[in-house]
Amino acid sequence: MSINRDKNTDRFTTKSLIGEKYISKEICNWLGHKNDSGAANIDRLLLVGTTSDELKKYRSSFLEHLRHLKEEHGLTIIEDNGILKLKA
Repeated sequence: MSINRDKNTDRFTTKSLIGEKYISKEICNWLGHKNDSGAANIDRLLLVGTTSDELKKYRSSFLEHLRHLKEEHGLTIIEDNGILKLKA
């Protein structure tokens, strides 16, 4: 769960991870999502860019998670030629 997140910290940390294959041995990822959850897998895929079809494999309601990333974490998601990714 990611209640009362510091959006500036989330944006800064996300920016430093974009383009990287994120691997964490912690219980939660850098956004506070449990690493074994669909949300964390979506976060990881968005760092390098992915398709809607790939996101659906982890969470059928992935659009709700994208909304959550925008509203609760202050992140921007862009789409370019069918590839969704987090913006630096």
